[in-house]
Amino acid sequence: MESGIQFEYDSVILQAAGNIKYLFSRKEDCQKIVEKFPRRVMEKAPGITVSQAVIELKDNISFKDALQGLEDKLRIQRNKAKYTSSQISHFMYGETARRTGGIGVKYNNKTEVIDATQDAKLVFNKRASKRLYESLTGVDYIKDNQKIFDMEDLTGNNQGELETLSSKSNWIAVIHADGNNLGKKLISMYENLPEDLVRTTVREFSKTLDKATKLAVQEAYKEIIAPQIESGKLKKIPIRPIVIGGDDVTAVLRGDLAVPFTNTFLKAFERLTKELFSKFEDELKLKKFNLGFSEGLTACAGIAFIKPKYPFHYGADLAEELCAKAKKVSKTIDSDFSPSSLLFHKVQSSFIDDMNEIEKQELTTKEGLKFDYGPYFLKEQTGFDTVDTLLSRVGKINRPSAPKSKIREWLGIIRDDETQASYLMARIKEILGPNSTYLTELNLNHPKVKRGNFEYTHLYDLISLSNI
Repeated sequence: MESGIQFEYDSVILQAAGNIKYLFSRKEDCQKIVEKFPRRVMEKAPGITVSQAVIELKDNISFKDALQGLEDKLRIQRNKAKYTSSQISHFMYGETARRTGGIGVKYNNKTEVIDATQDAKLVFNKRASKRLYESLTGVDYIKDNQKIFDMEDLTGNNQGELETLSSKSNWIAVIHADGNNLGKKLISMYENLPEDLVRTTVREFSKTLDKATKLAVQEAYKEIIAPQIESGKLKKIPIRPIVIGGDDVTAVLRGDLAVPFTNTFLKAFERLTKELFSKFEDELKLKKFNLGFSEGLTACAGIAFIKPKYPFHYGADLAEELCAKAKKVSKTIDSDFSPSSLLFHKVQSSFIDDMNEIEKQELTTKEGLKFDYGPYFLKEQTGFDTVDTLLSRVGKINRPSAPKSKIREWLGIIRDDETQASYLMARIKEILGPNSTYLTELNLNHPKVKRGNFEYTHLYDLISLSNI
């Protein structure tokens, strides 16, 4: 807090996932923060921008109406042009940072010029890294030589596994997960709670959600990743956490671990939010207001599979876009309690466009058959598969006896000639024989499914994931 302003924890309404809501008892204190806080943040973390808004609590306005008004004002502020702070005068000449093109402020390792943003990242990296790995593992201390700092360290070949893993382990994944229907929960609180309970409930809701997210991440880590570390198969933790807080999770990890890790996280997130919110509802005696806390929350996730040298920001943007698309489909199934799902894409080209263009250019055949079969759900949904079904099929198609090469050939032919592809699929079934378990295990009896006005095939996703 600024000099002369005393921070009071009870005045914090919300503090999670990049959002801060604080109740000031004195107008003068609020004015000081509004005036000086953005600059302080931008000086400490160059490149960061701050949007802020203020609502005065008058006698004729309720607390929940004030919160909704604050959200409306913030939405307007976020759409306005943002300016970043620089610690260097624009009238001075200086050497530029080679990696960013920004004005250099110091030398890193005595040779490389870095700008203010790079310098701030280096300063805060160690502290932030400790917190993130704590949130990921649940362990207070992780040695630096176990942490991932370079993308190449995520792959098997840089984990001392060159002789045991093939080149397919060179894929890494960017995952982004986000809770569903969170806005509706907040609106329900504003609308249904009495005035004197809103502030406490929103604050405790924020803390409980943050706790559930971190516990769910730790559960996924302990189930999917920790056993490989403990067995000595891996030297470093094959995941680099980026954001873990609120209802958001963003991380980079080894490609073959991405879907199992995300699947476990989503399941744990559903269960833990249900358990913790139900307990929170009991403690604050909120059941009579029918807020639906005992239902918990669901979440959706996007996974972008990329090569280690691929520009990270493209992968991160794609993961967010895939998450948004999964959310959109989930909402069409149930707008009030959207089911958890994940959607993934394996980047095969050197140039990446938005997901709509990728679907048109890469994932649709001449006859209109679509390869973008997902999203995949935690629970059974009509016309879709579950993540568990997908992972089971991946395990089976990687058996030496599975018709993997023939299915890959079918995918190549069906892009241009569906008639020829149908002959090939009939031949695959003939070679396997009528009693082959692969017909049902890989669902080869139904290689295409009708969904709405389009036909989709699950086999493209199956082959893509089996080669990661």
